[in-house]
Amino acid sequence: MQQCWERASPEQRQTISATFNEESARLEKTPAALRKFLELYGELPEAAPFWLELADLLSSGDGWPEAELILLRFAEDPPPKVAAVANLQLARICLRLEQADDFDFLATLLRKNFADLSCPGGGTIAEAV
Repeated sequence: MQQCWERASPEQRQTISATFNEESARLEKTPAALRKFLELYGELPEAAPFWLELADLLSSGDGWPEAELILLRFAEDPPPKVAAVANLQLARICLRLEQADDFDFLATLLRKNFADLSCPGGGTIAEAV
């Protein structure tokens, strides 16, 4: 899909985006459904929130190693909101796994680079860490 996106005309990109939006609106928020959706659309620019959602679902259980790999991919993503959410989710994994040094590093990074951004669920990033 990434190659199709890169070669697409502006009109074709609109069509791809419209299809993406229609399918994402009907998407069941389960790891299996998200994986299937991301197999097709995962390389599109609009897919980042769906990767973060998959990582969030995986991080609460035994899927945290896969979640960590997904999050590391987006931890330095150009849109600050994506990078902030990825780093916040990584910090939460570290906290759950009692990795204090890693949590402290990520918390400092979040406070320094993303403090004023809004956090999923309300508040700011600085308030979340």
